[in-house]
Order: sequence, then C-alpha cells, then structure tokens
Amino acid sequence: MPAFSAGAAQLDITPIIGTMMPTLFNPKTSTGIHDPLYAKALVLRAGDVAVAMVCMDQLVVPTATVIAAREIVAERCGIPADHVLISATHTHSTAGPGGRFAVDLEPPEYHEWLQHRAADVVTMALGRLQPAKLGRGTGSLPQHVHNRRYLMKDGSVKTNPGRQNPDVVEPAGPVDPEVVAMVVLDEADRPIAAVGNYALHYVGGTVPGEFSADYYGAVNRHLNRLRGAEFPVLWTNGCSGDINNIDVFAAPVKRKPYEQMDLVAREAAEEAVRVWDGMTFTDDVEMAVLVDRFDVPLRRPTAEQLAQAEKLYAKKEEGRSKEWVLAEEMVLASRMPSPEPTEVQVTRINDMAVVALPGEIFCQFGLDVKAQSPFDTTMVVGLANSYMGYIPTPDAFDGGGYETWLARSSRCAPEVGPMLVERSVGLLRRLVE
Repeated sequence: MPAFSAGAAQLDITPIIGTMMPTLFNPKTSTGIHDPLYAKALVLRAGDVAVAMVCMDQLVVPTATVIAAREIVAERCGIPADHVLISATHTHSTAGPGGRFAVDLEPPEYHEWLQHRAADVVTMALGRLQPAKLGRGTGSLPQHVHNRRYLMKDGSVKTNPGRQNPDVVEPAGPVDPEVVAMVVLDEADRPIAAVGNYALHYVGGTVPGEFSADYYGAVNRHLNRLRGAEFPVLWTNGCSGDINNIDVFAAPVKRKPYEQMDLVAREAAEEAVRVWDGMTFTDDVEMAVLVDRFDVPLRRPTAEQLAQAEKLYAKKEEGRSKEWVLAEEMVLASRMPSPEPTEVQVTRINDMAVVALPGEIFCQFGLDVKAQSPFDTTMVVGLANSYMGYIPTPDAFDGGGYETWLARSSRCAPEVGPMLVERSVGLLRRLVE
C-alpha cells in the first residue's frame, strides 16, 4: 500500500491599487480592495508520484506565466512540470491579463511576479506534506447556473439579452449543475485542503474598481466557517464559457454590492459540505498523469474584413469605441501565428480524474468529456495551463454572438472544441488500460 501525503498553502496575490482592471472596451483603474486575491496550492504525493494543483484568483493565467511557474517548480521542488496544474478562477475583479479587449495596460512585472508566487505557494505546500487521506464526491447546484446565450424570436442568438426580454425564446445551450468536491484530511481528521469544481463564469455585483476574489473567495470563507477550521479551498472553474448567474426569465432583484456573490458562495459551500459528509476517506491512493500537447488552428478574417478592420484601426481613436476596439482585436488576432500549441492534462486520483482544459470552454464540451469518461467521478477544470480564449461549439459559431467575435480572446477555429474533447477522452481511456 503506497504512502499518501498532502500539503497545502496560500499566498496573497492582490495587485497594488492603481493597477488597471479588465473591462470589455475601456480600461479602468483599481481604486480599492474588497477582499484579497490568493494563489492556493495543494500538493499530493502517493508513492513516487507527486502532483500539484494551483488555483489563482485571476481572470486568466497567461500561457507564459504557466510555463515559467512550472519550470521553477520542477527545478526547485522536483515535481515534473507536466504534473503541475495551474488554473484561474476567472474573477473579473483583478488586474487585466493583457491580450483581451483593451487590457494590455497592467504592469508586466505583475505577471512576472505571479509566476514566482505560483511556484512559491507550491514550494510551501510541498514543505507541509504530512500523512493524509482523501475523499471525493459529487453534488448538484442547479439554481445558480444559466446559459447566457439565447435564441431570439428573429432567429438570432444573443449573449446576455437582459432580464424578461420578450424576444427571448429559449437558451441556446446547456448548463452543468454538478459540483465536484475533493477533500484531504490529516490523520486527526482535520482538513488540509478542499478542491471544488463548478461551471459558473463568475457572479459579479462588485463595487467598480475594487479588487475581489468574487464568489470563489467567498466559498473559501463560508466553507471554513461551516467546518470551524481554516484551510485553503481551491474552488476551480468548470466549462463555463457560455454560463453565468443571471436568470433572464426572472424579475430583477435589487441587491447590495457583493450580496449576490455571497449568496451563491454560501449555497455552494453548503452543497460542498453535504457532499463532504457523504465521503469515504482513504489513505490508499494511486495517481498518474498524462499530458497531450498538440497544435490547434486559429481563425482568420477574410481579406475584405481585414482590410476594413485595418482601415479603422489605423485611425487610433482616443475614445476607444466598440467598433474601434473590435477592429483592433481583429487585426491583432490575424497576426497571431497559426497553428498555436496547447495541451490537455489528465490526472488520475484513484477512481477520480481531473481534466485540465485551456481557455473559456463552452459547457457542452465539459458535459461531453464527463459523459465519455471511464471514471466514476470526472472533474473538468477550465482556464487551466494555457489560455486559448473562448472555445465555442461549432453550433455557437453558426449562431454568432459575443463569444464568437474574432479577437485575441476568441481566436480558435470551430473544430478546436471537439479536438479538446477527443484528446481528453483519449487520455482518460489510456489511464484505465
């Protein structure tokens, strides 16, 4: 029976006030901090196999940051780079990552610092390894996830059409209400860390300009309160590229800033506790990791589209209108080398698998991976290990909408999503051979 041990840590990664924050078309300057942002790490060791999971309160973690952090971890900690999973929660109340709608303005030294912070938190978690036992389980939280793309009466598809819009016919895609949870305890049954996974883009409802970990950080606080202990909670995002927390069929409810995210976090933590209480824990743990690296094609504008975009982009508007920013994005996206390298990473932990996918994956793809997985429990983590922008379904490209606009944040060809599913399922099946 292989020895199993675990260690966890967290570090503050809140940017300094005055750092630029992400917006769709016009950047804004941060003016305060509502709650701190963290990098959280869980290191698991079973026999001679070690893996590290890092979850960062960021909109995205750029590919270059992941590569650099993995290299530091491999050199310093002896954990293979392929055994390190680094994901972003996708809070929108943090520094702009660059490469997305008008947010190339944050100081580059912040992301250089983040790669070291990610490596530091793994180093700390590794130093805290202790005998442990692990449990896992699944629950459901359907009331807080809604597909944000809707078929309209005129046959078009619209993202976020507004509450009680009379022209809405039906959602244009599915949701995934599943909550997947993994808990690690020490020999005295005290929590070392918990990992959660839920496909919800983010909640929002913040004070503009304030840094916040959004509902992801609030889940940590509520779960600590419910368990009467302090421990890191790595609340990872699932395949939520087309999912949000807005029920367009319901009447608007007026809430104070941060009230809605706290409500969602409290109910998510309560569901996690319900799942936790039904877990069976074991110190007999086996792990394995497989990574598949491959190139994916990017989209290109037509010659006519590019000519029009370049003409508008050359005007260098000071006001940064929507039209100008979209032209800028099309021009910059057209200059990105194609194909682009990416990866799928799959980790087996007994009868559970953790699938790490790059970018903002549409919900259907996560459901497809789970449906074809040979494992009893499959956790699909999005925004992980590299950032490829939105990954819509082929049908979504046909319908159009915000997520399909050609931009650096939506550059992949329609066949990329199915490629990710196929590669993921292939790795999952290899792990049970």
